[in-house]
Amino acid sequence: MKSKEELQKIFKHFDMYEIESSLDETTALRLKYFDDFLHFTQKHKIDSIFYHYSYASTEDFIVDNSEIYQLDISETTIAIFENKIHTYNNMIETLDFSRPYLLTIYVILEGFIYFVEEEDYWFFNEYKLDIPKDFLMKLKNQHFEEIIGNEKNMSDERLAARELLKAQIIADEAFHKCTNAALRREYEYQLFQNNAQAKALFYHDRGYLYDIPPKTFIEKAWKEYKGSLV
Repeated sequence: MKSKEELQKIFKHFDMYEIESSLDETTALRLKYFDDFLHFTQKHKIDSIFYHYSYASTEDFIVDNSEIYQLDISETTIAIFENKIHTYNNMIETLDFSRPYLLTIYVILEGFIYFVEEEDYWFFNEYKLDIPKDFLMKLKNQHFEEIIGNEKNMSDERLAARELLKAQIIADEAFHKCTNAALRREYEYQLFQNNAQAKALFYHDRGYLYDIPPKTFIEKAWKEYKGSLV
């Protein structure tokens, strides 16, 4: 990619202006080759050149919590490859993003814009970076079997803990007095209000339900309790 100094040498007889933002390509014609662009400017005796360098930043590649959240797996499972995420982010922090990845040069002729571009996606080509979503999906695929096994173990543990909780509820005399839906809702509220451990059996650490809500669980426990009285 041409530097500002190189542009100044090539277009030494032109007025040159660096602009702050790139142009809207929907209202312009892009020339495929730089030599064609240069020939075009000479043929039409154009004397003013506009150019713009585009830059990436660490924020474009750093894997943050919002991206990790989209993986839709538990924090415990994320710990499997958490060190790889930290290593990747640390490497990105060392890169020099003052190096542009795109140079756009354009001219205006009779009210219309003509431009040419030079690309150097050095962060992909030299450092093999990925956008955060792609990087995380690669990690997820690399650790697929481990992730599935971990999530299965956690699911089994969760179901076993629910069975224990249900047995405690069925044995609770206070629960025996919940003879209508309103009383059972109150019992559910009291049980889960300040009991993070019980809540964790039904709600993912992201906040959504695993499967059945506590209300359904309580009603199933009630049916089982009533069935035991027959």
